[in-house]
This record gives sequence, C-alpha cells and structure tokens, in this order.
Amino acid sequence: MKTNAPFLRLGLLSVSIATIFLLSACNAPVRMTEPSEWEGERDYVQMDRTLQGQVVIKDVNRSKVSDNLLQVQAEVQNTSRRMTRFNYAFEWFNEDGILITSPPVTWKTRQIEGNESIFLTAVAPHAEAKDFRLKVMRPVSRN
Repeated sequence: MKTNAPFLRLGLLSVSIATIFLLSACNAPVRMTEPSEWEGERDYVQMDRTLQGQVVIKDVNRSKVSDNLLQVQAEVQNTSRRMTRFNYAFEWFNEDGILITSPPVTWKTRQIEGNESIFLTAVAPHAEAKDFRLKVMRPVSRN
C-alpha cells in the first residue's frame, strides 16, 4: 500500500502549530489574590478588549491599612513599544458581594510608556468594603 508522506507531514505540522497556539492562549498573565469568602469567583480585573495584548495586569495585591480599610495595588505593564493611555477605576464590594455606590466610582487617566510597568493603588472608601474590581478601558476619543 502506498502512502502520501508529504501530505502526512503537512497534516502533522498543521496539528503541531494549532496545538502551540492553543497552549499559548491558555497562559494567564494575571495572578490574583485569593477570592472572597462567598461562593463563586469574582473577576478582579475587567480589561477593555482594545487594550488586551498591549496592556497587561501583571499582579494584584491587597492589604489592610489604618481603620481596617482595604488597600489594593495592581502592577500594569505596557507590552508594546508605544506609549498608551488608559482609564481605570476601582469598584468596591461589601461582604455580600454588593457594589458600594457611595461615593460614586471615579475614573482616572494614566499614561504608560512602551515596555514600562506602573502601579495603580487605591484604598477602599469604607471599612465595609471587603472586595474589589479593577476596570481598565481605552479613553474615548473626542472628535
């Protein structure tokens, strides 16, 4: 029986390349702190899709500061060579997972140079804040 060796090699090469792409897509760039005590898992970071692959949250840490307030620090890295601007905000949640709406969420703008890392730090507005979410988005361009 005659086999078509070039086609077999091409098929194996295609499968190998597809496997490499799938395995690299599974690499999670963010190490999160431990989830809250309630059941389920919170997304600690929400990233605008237009920034994915350009801005990466490398690490997120939390601690307690005076008056038992939750403090959060996130390391943000620009993985491109070009300067990037982004807006960010921290949302705070109580022990039941309910969003704390007072005071209102404040969005801030930051600029990060190519291949640079910066730290974003925030302190919860109330001692009742037990958890958080960091939201990152590209600034809206005004024409």
